[in-house]
Order: sequence, then C-alpha cells, then structure tokens
Amino acid sequence: MDIDALRAQTPGCTGRIHLNNAGAALLAQPTLDAMTAQLRREAEIGGYEAADQARDAIAATYDAIAELVSGRREEIALFDNATHAWNAAFYSVTLRPGDQILTGRAEYGSNVLAYWQAARRAGAEVVVVPNDEHGQLDVAALERLAGERTRLIGVSHVPPGAAWSSPPPGSGGSPAAAAPCTCSMPPSRSASSRSTWTRSAATC
Repeated sequence: MDIDALRAQTPGCTGRIHLNNAGAALLAQPTLDAMTAQLRREAEIGGYEAADQARDAIAATYDAIAELVSGRREEIALFDNATHAWNAAFYSVTLRPGDQILTGRAEYGSNVLAYWQAARRAGAEVVVVPNDEHGQLDVAALERLAGERTRLIGVSHVPPGAAWSSPPPGSGGSPAAAAPCTCSMPPSRSASSRSTWTRSAATC
C-alpha cells in the first residue's frame, strides 16, 4: 500500500491531519469525482435515467467487492450506513427460547440494545464474554462459552472508544463454529465503507 499515493489522492490531506475517520473519513478524489459526476448527470437527465445509465458500473461494484472478500456477488448487499447494514444482518437471525447471544464488553450501544430486545422477545439470553489481561475480547473465554445453545456470536472488531481491535470470531481456534451465525462490525474508514455487508461481516 503506497501511503504517499493515497494521501495524494485525498485533497483534504494537503492542509490538515485528519483523525476523525470513524464515521466519515476524508473523501479521495476518485470518490469525489464519481459522486459529483453522478449528481451532475441526475441534474441533467433525471435520477432514474442517470441510475439506468450507471447500471453496469453499479453491477461491477458488487463484482469487485465479491472479489475483494473472496465471495460471490449475490452475497453482497450495500446499505446507506453501517447501522442499517448491521440491523439487517442481525434481525434476519431467528432466535428461539434458550438460545444464547455471545458478545463482548466493548460493544456498540445500538448493537447491545438490539441483542436485549431480540433476546427478551424470543426468550433468549445475552452472555457477555470477558476481556483478557490486555483489555481485549478473551478468545479463549469465548471458545469456552460457545456451545450448543449459542445461536449468534456478535462482536465489534474495532469497538467504540478503543485504541485496539478485538480478534474476530474464529481466530485462535474456532469458537464461531459453535454458532450458526456470527455478526461483527468491521473497522471503518468512511461512512460508505461501513455500509457493506458481506459474509465476512455477517454469516448465517
């Protein structure tokens, strides 16, 4: 990865050091060009017509993302933001009485609220996996807790307010194998990058 080239493609890097990337990073010039060109085309011929003209480019986006994550294009869904993408993944999971949801101590508040709501509605249980001595998700504890009742393992790879990343389910062993579904919030560099839901982010 050529950092200098990436910075050269990002106009905002010329005048500042920008660290507030969690929700929306500085736009790179190719992204800015594509967005403004599409908006200009919509202004010229209309939104539906412009979308129809961009159909091949949109289809190519699904193919490119699938290739990036070694998946299939039908496994890719694009959303307007990460929360909507995560909700679509999580609420597609059917919970039954006695099922368990395993999650970490450093989890997004909106995710925890969804766990509690769904668990209460279905008679399931939310189990919090402890941290290890470094303050990260304890993968060994996760593997011990995962069992026949585990329906879903939900963790945030880069938790809010943390300067570290949690090991994803399945690393250092295979605790995720005990659960039919794993749902994780990947790290983000921009609002749009967080809105991609692939089988690497949610698998059921």
